[in-house]
Formats: sequence, structure tokens, C-alpha cells
Amino acid sequence: MSKRLEAEAPPPYSPTDAAASSYAGADILPPPYTEEEPVNFKPKPGSGGSSTTTGGAASSSKSGSTATSSLAQTASASVFTPAMQVKAGSRCSSCFDAIKPDKQRGMSGDACAPALNPHNLYHYECYVKKVAPKCQQCLDPLTEDTEKGYSGRWLHYQDKCYHWECYCDYAGPRCDDCFNVIVEKREAGFSGRYVVQGYKKMHEECWRKRVQDRLDRERE
Repeated sequence: MSKRLEAEAPPPYSPTDAAASSYAGADILPPPYTEEEPVNFKPKPGSGGSSTTTGGAASSSKSGSTATSSLAQTASASVFTPAMQVKAGSRCSSCFDAIKPDKQRGMSGDACAPALNPHNLYHYECYVKKVAPKCQQCLDPLTEDTEKGYSGRWLHYQDKCYHWECYCDYAGPRCDDCFNVIVEKREAGFSGRYVVQGYKKMHEECWRKRVQDRLDRERE
């Protein structure tokens, strides 16, 4: 191996550096998605009666669409009213039935209304289905659903909203080296950062292993 290549070779699995990017002709990018705060229309237990809650818009990544996050936040702002405080005779603006507990239909009797129009009441269950941001993969609300296996985590990817699980299983980009989804999984050793090299996308960690393997072969 020449002294020039030896000088440019990055140490294995080192932090991002210009020498590594220059050597392999690649750019190291932050995670391709923006994770959001869970959408929750109900106040935390013990907080009392009616309250205004806001669905998530606080991102944990620098990438993604701020405009889309803002829209999701506005859509999720709501006024929650527990069943015991719902006025008798109130009707749902979606199904038009009386807002009261109904075990047969799975209605809790709780009510929700948009923060901008608090008199426009819905069954809590109807409100979640009608107002909550929807996953672009499965079209279900971006709320926790243990029966369907949704944790309540969700994110933006390419200006679209996805359940964390739908992104990981279906919608997320795949690494061209290990073929796993490009997502942060610290327990598996993945930071979520990725590399674009030509038409290929790879986990930063997979890319660094490729670079190191190439360097090792050139040293032989």
C-alpha cells in the first residue's frame, strides 16, 4: 500500500472525519427521519378534570420537516373531558350518537374537542380515529395500540408520517450492506447515521467496516 493511502486511511469505526469521507467518496448523513413526541389526547392520571393536551411535535433528530411537525401539532391540540363531566345530551360530531359509556360499542364516555373549537365534541374514540395524524403505511392513527403492536412512537420520513414499527418493517430505507432498516438501534450498534455512496445507502457502521476491510486487503 502506498504512503499516500496509508496517511488517508481512517482508523476502524472512528468518528466521522474528512479523511474517511474523502477516501471512500461518501457523505455521512444524520438519520433520515425525525422522531416525534407520542400523540396523547388524554391528560396524565391525577391531573384532574378537563384539560388541553397537545400531540407531539418535538423532534429528537435534526432532519425532517418542521412544517409537517407544526401541522401535526396543530391537529393534535385538543380539549379532553372525562365521562363524568360530559353534559347530558351531548352528541358526537362524527357518529352523532350520544356521548356516554357504551361497552357494547367500546365507547368510554370520555369526550374530546379541537382546541380551536372546544364546543365541537366527539367521542374520545371517534376523535382519535378522525383527528389523530395517520400513518402513511397502514393508515391507522399514530397513537398507541397494544392490540396491533403500536408503541405510540412515530416519525416523519420524506414528509410523511409513520408508526415507528411501520417505518422499521416496511417504509424505511434499507442498508445496501446488511439489508436492515436504517434506524437508530444502540443495542445493535447502529447510530442511525448513514452514508450515500453513488446509488447505495449504508449504515455508517457498515460503511466503515467496508472501508476497513478494503484497507486491510490493500495492506496485505
